[in-house]
Amino acid sequence: MIRPLSIHWARRATAAFLLIATAAFTGQAHAIDIQPVVSPGGIKAWLVRDTSVPMLSIEFSFRGGRTYDPANKAGLSGLLSGLLDEGAGSLDSRAFQAALQNHSIKMNFSSGR
Repeated sequence: MIRPLSIHWARRATAAFLLIATAAFTGQAHAIDIQPVVSPGGIKAWLVRDTSVPMLSIEFSFRGGRTYDPANKAGLSGLLSGLLDEGAGSLDSRAFQAALQNHSIKMNFSSGR
């Protein structure tokens, strides 16, 4: 016959699990330095450098998008954001996508409010 576990035992097991999980997943904590940067044109940005993972991530946004589409040209910003990764320089769309994939680069664009 199987007996139900007591609440006391379940609490102890949960506490032990949390202690083991915390010990296993706690790495050396370090503060990330955030540096404000201003371009010559006055664009404000923040540089966040963390060398523990070898990757580069850039995210930016600006005023525009669907809200600013001309009344007689609805969807203009959507068209623009859809075309931003369709080639560059001498590369057509397929060659550009292959180059991105070969270098493990992922690019996303959208045009919301």
